[in-house]
Amino acid sequence: MFTNSKFTNSKMKCFADKVILITGAASGFGRALAHTLATNNATVIVTDLNIIACQKVVNEIEKSAGIAQAYSLDVTQVTQFEEVIEQVINQYSQIDIIINNAGIAVSGEFKDIDASTWRRITDINFLGMVYGSQVAYKYMRKQGFGQIVNVASMYGLVSSPLVSAYVATKHAVTAFSQSLRDEACDYGIKVNVICPGFIATDLFKHGTFKGLDGKQTLSVLPFSLMNVNVAAHKALTGMASNKAIIIFPRYIKTYWWLARISPNLLKPIHRVFLKIYRKKALLSNHKETS
Repeated sequence: MFTNSKFTNSKMKCFADKVILITGAASGFGRALAHTLATNNATVIVTDLNIIACQKVVNEIEKSAGIAQAYSLDVTQVTQFEEVIEQVINQYSQIDIIINNAGIAVSGEFKDIDASTWRRITDINFLGMVYGSQVAYKYMRKQGFGQIVNVASMYGLVSSPLVSAYVATKHAVTAFSQSLRDEACDYGIKVNVICPGFIATDLFKHGTFKGLDGKQTLSVLPFSLMNVNVAAHKALTGMASNKAIIIFPRYIKTYWWLARISPNLLKPIHRVFLKIYRKKALLSNHKETS
Protein backbone atom coordinates (compact mmCIF):
# COMPACT_ATOMS: atom_id res chain seq x y z
CA MET A 1 0.00 0.00 0.00
CA PHE A 2 1.38 3.39 -1.00
CA THR A 3 1.67 5.90 1.79
CA ASN A 4 3.17 9.35 1.61
CA SER A 5 1.48 11.35 4.35
CA LYS A 6 4.81 12.16 5.95
CA PHE A 7 5.98 13.79 2.72
CA THR A 8 4.00 16.97 3.17
CA ASN A 9 5.93 20.02 4.30
CA SER A 10 6.20 23.76 3.69
CA LYS A 11 8.30 23.36 0.55
CA MET A 12 5.69 21.10 -1.02
CA LYS A 13 3.08 23.84 -0.81
CA CYS A 14 4.37 25.26 -4.09
CA PHE A 15 2.84 22.28 -5.93
CA ALA A 16 -0.71 22.94 -4.70
CA ASP A 17 -3.16 23.61 -7.55
CA LYS A 18 -0.46 22.98 -10.17
CA VAL A 19 -1.19 20.90 -13.28
CA ILE A 20 1.66 18.39 -13.55
CA LEU A 21 2.22 15.83 -16.29
CA ILE A 22 4.47 12.84 -15.56
CA THR A 23 5.68 10.33 -18.13
CA GLY A 24 6.37 6.74 -17.12
CA ALA A 25 4.06 7.28 -14.16
CA ALA A 26 2.33 3.89 -14.10
CA SER A 27 4.97 2.40 -11.81
CA GLY A 28 8.17 2.99 -9.87
CA PHE A 29 9.59 6.48 -9.46
CA GLY A 30 6.93 8.09 -11.65
CA ARG A 31 4.13 6.54 -9.62
CA ALA A 32 5.72 7.68 -6.37
CA LEU A 33 6.03 11.22 -7.74
CA ALA A 34 2.37 11.16 -8.79
CA HIS A 35 1.18 10.06 -5.35
CA THR A 36 3.33 12.55 -3.47
CA LEU A 37 2.24 15.44 -5.71
CA ALA A 38 -1.42 14.48 -5.40
CA THR A 39 -1.06 14.38 -1.62
CA ASN A 40 0.20 17.95 -1.86
CA ASN A 41 -2.89 19.05 -3.80
CA ALA A 42 -1.53 19.02 -7.33
CA THR A 43 -3.58 17.87 -10.32
CA VAL A 44 -1.56 14.98 -11.72
CA ILE A 45 -1.63 13.82 -15.34
CA VAL A 46 -0.49 10.19 -15.20
CA THR A 47 0.92 9.00 -18.54
CA ASP A 48 2.50 5.75 -19.65
CA LEU A 49 2.29 3.21 -22.47
CA ASN A 50 0.20 1.01 -20.18
CA ILE A 51 -3.12 2.85 -19.85
CA ILE A 52 -4.57 0.17 -17.55
CA ALA A 53 -1.70 0.64 -15.10
CA CYS A 54 -2.09 4.43 -15.44
CA GLN A 55 -5.76 4.20 -14.53
CA LYS A 56 -4.89 2.08 -11.51
CA VAL A 57 -2.61 4.85 -10.23
CA VAL A 58 -5.36 7.40 -10.85
CA ASN A 59 -7.84 5.25 -8.92
CA GLU A 60 -5.40 5.03 -6.00
CA ILE A 61 -5.00 8.80 -5.99
CA GLU A 62 -8.74 9.45 -6.19
CA LYS A 63 -9.38 7.10 -3.26
CA SER A 64 -7.23 9.46 -1.21
CA ALA A 65 -9.24 12.45 -2.46
CA GLY A 66 -6.56 13.50 -4.93
CA ILE A 67 -7.09 14.73 -8.49
CA ALA A 68 -5.58 12.80 -11.40
CA GLN A 69 -6.17 11.75 -14.99
CA ALA A 70 -4.72 8.91 -17.05
CA TYR A 71 -3.45 9.08 -20.61
CA SER A 72 -1.74 6.53 -22.82
CA LEU A 73 1.50 8.04 -24.11
CA ASP A 74 4.37 6.61 -26.14
CA VAL A 75 7.23 9.04 -25.52
CA THR A 76 8.94 8.06 -28.78
CA GLN A 77 6.08 9.70 -30.70
CA VAL A 78 6.13 13.50 -30.60
CA THR A 79 2.60 13.60 -32.06
CA GLN A 80 1.30 11.80 -28.98
CA PHE A 81 2.87 14.43 -26.73
CA GLU A 82 1.16 17.10 -28.84
CA GLU A 83 -2.22 15.38 -28.53
CA VAL A 84 -2.02 14.75 -24.78
CA ILE A 85 -0.66 18.17 -23.82
CA GLU A 86 -3.20 19.90 -26.05
CA GLN A 87 -5.98 18.03 -24.23
CA VAL A 88 -4.50 19.06 -20.88
CA ILE A 89 -4.34 22.71 -21.98
CA ASN A 90 -7.91 22.60 -23.27
CA GLN A 91 -9.17 21.24 -19.96
CA TYR A 92 -7.04 23.17 -17.46
CA SER A 93 -5.92 26.19 -19.54
CA GLN A 94 -2.30 25.61 -18.55
CA ILE A 95 0.45 23.10 -17.86
CA ASP A 96 2.62 24.08 -14.93
CA ILE A 97 5.15 21.25 -14.81
CA ILE A 98 6.20 18.35 -17.00
CA ILE A 99 8.34 15.60 -15.47
CA ASN A 100 9.99 13.55 -18.20
CA ASN A 101 10.54 10.38 -16.23
CA ALA A 102 10.01 7.54 -18.73
CA GLY A 103 13.13 5.45 -19.30
CA ILE A 104 14.57 1.98 -19.68
CA ALA A 105 17.74 0.29 -18.47
CA VAL A 106 20.32 -1.40 -20.67
CA SER A 107 23.26 -3.21 -19.11
CA GLY A 108 26.06 -5.36 -20.47
CA GLU A 109 29.37 -5.10 -22.23
CA PHE A 110 29.46 -2.83 -25.28
CA LYS A 111 30.33 -5.79 -27.52
CA ASP A 112 26.98 -7.39 -26.66
CA ILE A 113 24.69 -4.38 -27.23
CA ASP A 114 23.27 -4.41 -30.76
CA ALA A 115 22.22 -1.46 -32.90
CA SER A 116 18.49 -1.93 -32.31
CA THR A 117 19.02 -1.73 -28.54
CA TRP A 118 21.02 1.48 -28.94
CA ARG A 119 18.22 2.94 -31.05
CA ARG A 120 15.53 1.94 -28.55
CA ILE A 121 17.25 3.37 -25.49
CA THR A 122 18.07 6.58 -27.34
CA ASP A 123 14.49 6.95 -28.54
CA ILE A 124 13.05 6.46 -25.05
CA ASN A 125 15.63 7.86 -22.62
CA PHE A 126 16.81 10.86 -24.61
CA LEU A 127 14.56 11.71 -27.55
CA GLY A 128 11.43 10.95 -25.50
CA MET A 129 12.61 13.56 -23.01
CA VAL A 130 13.38 16.03 -25.81
CA TYR A 131 9.93 15.58 -27.36
CA GLY A 132 8.16 16.14 -24.04
CA SER A 133 10.27 19.21 -23.31
CA GLN A 134 9.74 20.60 -26.80
CA VAL A 135 5.95 20.39 -26.77
CA ALA A 136 5.58 21.64 -23.18
CA TYR A 137 8.07 24.46 -23.86
CA LYS A 138 5.89 25.80 -26.68
CA TYR A 139 2.91 26.22 -24.35
CA MET A 140 4.95 27.40 -21.40
CA ARG A 141 6.51 30.21 -23.45
CA LYS A 142 3.01 31.42 -24.33
CA GLN A 143 2.00 31.21 -20.65
CA GLY A 144 5.13 32.98 -19.47
CA PHE A 145 5.77 30.34 -16.81
CA GLY A 146 6.36 26.63 -16.29
CA GLN A 147 8.85 24.02 -15.17
CA ILE A 148 10.50 21.26 -17.18
CA VAL A 149 12.03 18.46 -15.13
CA ASN A 150 14.06 15.70 -16.76
CA VAL A 151 14.96 12.53 -14.91
CA ALA A 152 18.51 11.43 -15.66
CA SER A 153 20.62 9.33 -13.26
CA MET A 154 23.87 9.30 -11.36
CA TYR A 155 25.10 8.04 -14.73
CA GLY A 156 24.20 11.41 -16.16
CA LEU A 157 27.12 12.75 -14.10
CA VAL A 158 29.68 9.93 -14.04
CA SER A 159 30.63 7.08 -16.33
CA SER A 160 30.91 3.38 -15.60
CA PRO A 161 31.71 0.18 -17.46
CA LEU A 162 28.86 -2.15 -18.48
CA VAL A 163 26.29 0.62 -18.95
CA SER A 164 27.68 2.50 -21.95
CA ALA A 165 24.29 2.91 -23.65
CA TYR A 166 22.56 4.01 -20.45
CA VAL A 167 25.41 6.40 -19.57
CA ALA A 168 25.33 7.93 -23.06
CA THR A 169 21.60 8.71 -22.91
CA LYS A 170 21.65 9.98 -19.34
CA HIS A 171 24.66 12.24 -19.99
CA ALA A 172 22.71 13.61 -22.94
CA VAL A 173 19.70 14.30 -20.70
CA THR A 174 21.85 16.14 -18.15
CA ALA A 175 23.70 18.26 -20.70
CA PHE A 176 20.53 19.10 -22.61
CA SER A 177 18.74 20.14 -19.44
CA GLN A 178 21.55 22.47 -18.37
CA SER A 179 21.64 24.09 -21.81
CA LEU A 180 17.87 24.53 -21.89
CA ARG A 181 17.86 26.01 -18.38
CA ASP A 182 19.96 28.94 -19.61
CA GLU A 183 17.64 29.57 -22.58
CA ALA A 184 14.38 29.08 -20.73
CA CYS A 185 14.87 31.47 -17.80
CA ASP A 186 14.12 34.56 -19.94
CA TYR A 187 10.68 33.07 -20.68
CA GLY A 188 9.91 32.46 -17.01
CA ILE A 189 10.49 28.71 -17.35
CA LYS A 190 12.50 26.66 -14.86
CA VAL A 191 14.46 23.60 -15.96
CA ASN A 192 15.84 20.96 -13.61
CA VAL A 193 17.49 17.59 -14.04
CA ILE A 194 17.22 14.82 -11.44
CA CYS A 195 20.29 12.61 -11.02
CA PRO A 196 19.47 9.94 -8.43
CA GLY A 197 21.39 6.88 -7.38
CA PHE A 198 19.89 3.41 -7.40
CA ILE A 199 16.19 3.44 -6.51
CA ALA A 200 14.09 0.42 -5.58
CA THR A 201 11.87 0.21 -8.68
CA ASP A 202 11.13 -2.35 -11.39
CA LEU A 203 13.77 -0.88 -13.71
CA PHE A 204 15.92 -3.96 -13.26
CA LYS A 205 13.02 -6.27 -14.07
CA HIS A 206 12.05 -4.73 -17.39
CA GLY A 207 15.37 -3.58 -18.84
CA THR A 208 17.68 -5.21 -21.37
CA PHE A 209 20.52 -7.14 -19.76
CA LYS A 210 23.40 -8.95 -21.43
CA GLY A 211 25.82 -11.26 -19.61
CA LEU A 212 23.85 -11.16 -16.36
CA ASP A 213 20.10 -10.78 -15.96
CA GLY A 214 18.49 -7.99 -13.96
CA LYS A 215 18.49 -9.86 -10.65
CA GLN A 216 22.12 -10.89 -11.05
CA THR A 217 23.09 -7.34 -12.01
CA LEU A 218 21.46 -6.06 -8.83
CA SER A 219 23.63 -8.42 -6.80
CA VAL A 220 26.85 -6.79 -8.00
CA LEU A 221 25.81 -3.15 -7.54
CA PRO A 222 28.15 -1.24 -5.23
CA PHE A 223 25.32 0.68 -3.54
CA SER A 224 22.06 -0.22 -1.82
CA LEU A 225 18.68 0.69 -3.30
CA MET A 226 16.88 3.79 -2.05
CA ASN A 227 13.21 3.65 -1.04
CA VAL A 228 11.19 5.01 -3.96
CA ASN A 229 8.95 7.24 -1.81
CA VAL A 230 11.95 8.84 -0.11
CA ALA A 231 13.49 9.38 -3.55
CA ALA A 232 10.31 11.09 -4.80
CA HIS A 233 10.30 13.42 -1.81
CA LYS A 234 13.94 14.38 -2.32
CA ALA A 235 13.33 15.02 -6.02
CA LEU A 236 10.33 17.24 -5.34
CA THR A 237 12.16 19.15 -2.62
CA GLY A 238 14.91 19.90 -5.14
CA MET A 239 12.31 20.99 -7.71
CA ALA A 240 10.68 23.28 -5.18
CA SER A 241 14.07 24.93 -4.60
CA ASN A 242 14.69 25.12 -8.37
CA LYS A 243 18.03 23.35 -8.14
CA ALA A 244 19.69 23.00 -11.54
CA ILE A 245 20.89 19.45 -10.77
CA ILE A 246 19.05 17.48 -8.10
CA ILE A 247 21.36 14.81 -6.68
CA PHE A 248 20.63 12.14 -4.09
CA PRO A 249 21.46 10.19 -2.00
CA ARG A 250 24.59 11.69 -0.49
CA TYR A 251 27.00 9.08 -1.85
CA ILE A 252 26.27 10.28 -5.39
CA LYS A 253 27.59 13.74 -4.53
CA THR A 254 30.78 12.15 -3.23
CA TYR A 255 31.07 9.93 -6.30
CA TRP A 256 30.59 12.92 -8.62
CA TRP A 257 33.03 15.02 -6.61
CA LEU A 258 35.72 12.35 -7.01
CA ALA A 259 35.04 12.10 -10.74
CA ARG A 260 35.45 15.86 -11.14
CA ILE A 261 38.70 15.95 -9.17
CA SER A 262 40.14 13.17 -11.31
CA PRO A 263 38.36 10.44 -13.27
CA ASN A 264 41.33 8.19 -12.48
CA LEU A 265 40.25 8.04 -8.84
CA LEU A 266 37.29 5.89 -9.88
CA LYS A 267 39.23 3.55 -12.18
CA PRO A 268 40.19 1.05 -9.42
CA ILE A 269 36.53 0.80 -8.37
CA HIS A 270 35.45 0.27 -11.96
CA ARG A 271 38.09 -2.42 -12.55
CA VAL A 272 36.97 -4.37 -9.47
CA PHE A 273 33.33 -4.06 -10.50
CA LEU A 274 34.09 -5.22 -14.05
CA LYS A 275 36.14 -8.17 -12.79
CA ILE A 276 33.32 -9.34 -10.49
CA TYR A 277 30.75 -8.90 -13.26
CA ARG A 278 32.74 -10.87 -15.84
CA LYS A 279 33.39 -13.67 -13.38
CA LYS A 280 29.68 -13.98 -12.54
CA ALA A 281 28.71 -13.76 -16.21
CA LEU A 282 31.17 -16.54 -17.07
CA LEU A 283 29.75 -18.77 -14.32
CA SER A 284 26.20 -18.00 -15.40
CA ASN A 285 26.91 -18.86 -19.03
CA HIS A 286 28.65 -22.07 -17.98
CA LYS A 287 25.59 -23.17 -15.97
CA GLU A 288 23.27 -22.41 -18.89
CA THR A 289 25.33 -24.45 -21.38
CA SER A 290 26.09 -27.39 -19.07
